[in-house]
Amino acid sequence: MDGFGSHTFQWVNAKGERFWVKFHFKTEEGIRCLTTEQAARIGGQDPAFIHKDLYDAIARREFPAWTLKVQVMPEREAAAYRFNPFDLTKVWPHKDYPLIPLGRMALDRVPENYFAEVEQAAFDPAKRRGRRLRAGGSALPGDGRGRAAAPDRQPGVEPGAGEPGGDRLARRRPLHPRRRGVRAPPDGGHRDPSSRRGTLNRGGRGGGRASQFRYGVIVASSM
Repeated sequence: MDGFGSHTFQWVNAKGERFWVKFHFKTEEGIRCLTTEQAARIGGQDPAFIHKDLYDAIARREFPAWTLKVQVMPEREAAAYRFNPFDLTKVWPHKDYPLIPLGRMALDRVPENYFAEVEQAAFDPAKRRGRRLRAGGSALPGDGRGRAAAPDRQPGVEPGAGEPGGDRLARRRPLHPRRRGVRAPPDGGHRDPSSRRGTLNRGGRGGGRASQFRYGVIVASSM
């Protein structure tokens, strides 16, 4: 299936100019669906069917891939546009803002430790260069530790406008420690334990990597 960013983000270039941006991940395999009858039968026989299908495809080196495309709206055009461009229920017409190919994302490996790299993954999209941001890009109060944290977003990609995005920026960080419990890192970030054994074990004994994924990182292409 295709993937879309529900929120509108903003890009800031080296000149300080702002642009509103929509992200689109377009599948390279094409969209394929199961019928209701097929889904009921397969789900009853093998609840992990989708996971197994993905793992088997990667093992065959048939890597699922998506082309990343963006729609770009200059900041000055938003106020005069015919509908609210930050409305989550609206799609920007492609004739006004065409899709621009930007990169490619391919799933070419599976987690070495599913628990550490997937179940315990946590990202704070408000965190960048030691600051936490509101929607619109202004800084939120720091965490009181007096040290910069690793960014969870790419430099130049800022939060957009609108209440839904702002709510997520404010609520995401305090929710993660509740979900992960005693395994949460002390700084509340996304560094994860790599083993099921021991609440303080953050090494590689479980066969996994200490996850250092970044929010929004893609595999660059030659486009």
